[in-house]
Parts: sequence; C-alpha cells; structure tokens
Amino acid sequence: MIRNLFISFLVFTVLACQQNQKPANTQGTSEAEPATGAPPKNDFIIVPGQRVGPFTSDAVTETDLVEAFGEANVEAASIGVGEGFELPGFKIFPGTKNELEVAYDPDADPNRPAFIRVSQEGTPWKTDAGVKLGITLQELQQLNGKPFLFSGFGWDYGGRVTDWKGGAFNANLMISLDNFSENAPEDIFGDREISSDNPMLKRLKIQVWMMEVRI
Repeated sequence: MIRNLFISFLVFTVLACQQNQKPANTQGTSEAEPATGAPPKNDFIIVPGQRVGPFTSDAVTETDLVEAFGEANVEAASIGVGEGFELPGFKIFPGTKNELEVAYDPDADPNRPAFIRVSQEGTPWKTDAGVKLGITLQELQQLNGKPFLFSGFGWDYGGRVTDWKGGAFNANLMISLDNFSENAPEDIFGDREISSDNPMLKRLKIQVWMMEVRI
C-alpha cells in the first residue's frame, strides 16, 4: 500500500491530467452556471469546479466561508486525510447532517481549499448531476455515462474512484464507495483497481458514502 500523506491529492492530480485532455465541463450533464452579482442561496447543490451552495470558486477564504454560511456555522477544525494525517481547515454546520469539511493544504495554496468533503448520512448535499451519498455503484456509473475505475476496498483509500475513463465527471469530483455486502469476494479488496462494470459487482451492495470536491 502507498503510505503518503497526500495520496488522495495524487488521485486528484491523475484525474486532472485526464480532464485537461477534454473540453472543460465540470459535470458533462449540465451547462456552466452564468456569473451573477450575488452568490446563490444555500440550495445544497454542488457544482464541482464552481460552487458548493453559496460558496463559490472566486471566494474561498475563511472570511468568505463566514460570509456565505454565517459565523455561527463555521468552526476551525483539523480535517483527516487518512492514516492519521490531518490538514487545517473548517467545518461548516458542524455536528449536523448538513456538515461540510473544508481542508486547506498549506504546502500548496493556503488560501484555496484542497477539497470540500461531504460525508454525513442523510445529508441533503448533492451535485447538479444528481450524485449524492447513498446512490448505488450502478446509478453512479449511469450518471457518469460509462464505466470507471475505483480502488479495492479494505484500506484507508479503498473505494476511491481513480479514473472516470472519459465519462461525464472529472477531477473536480472525487467519490468514495463502500461495500455493504456480506461474503464479498476477496477480489474486490486491497490495493488494486476495479472496473465498475465488473460482473462480480452486480450482486453486491456498493454505494457512495463520501464526496470530495474542488471549486
């Protein structure tokens, strides 16, 4: 297994290289939103590469977070990135199903989030294309428009989408899947890549359990 603090960011980098080989489109299923004079209200809609609710790509500092969500809803926090490592950041709506984790990488750009995470069960957050926590592997593949690759389960970075294979999504949307099936085959575990259209996955209960996005 790869032991590296920023392995999840490396996955973003690989996906970003693929993104640069195709026309810019944050989702592939919707048009880019027109610029407006004021940020949108918190509609719990995520447009990867553009906005998370009222939090837009041109307003990404702590001050901007407070202005977007209100001071009472923004809390400084350490954000886990796997294997005991953490990044500085903030929690929005901490301790609720609406919670967001906003992580900053001080070695990259300390003023722009490395990612924004959605992980609370029952959360209303979803992308403009309909990606949300709890949808199945098959539903995610349908929204992407073609099969994709993800890492095997059973370790800190298991279940992460590693390659959208030219589908509707790109590096601005990072999905983590989990296996909720009993007696799952050993072939889906460990540090390996698995295609979402593998026939052995059809009988398994695999769902989206976490989203990380860049704006």
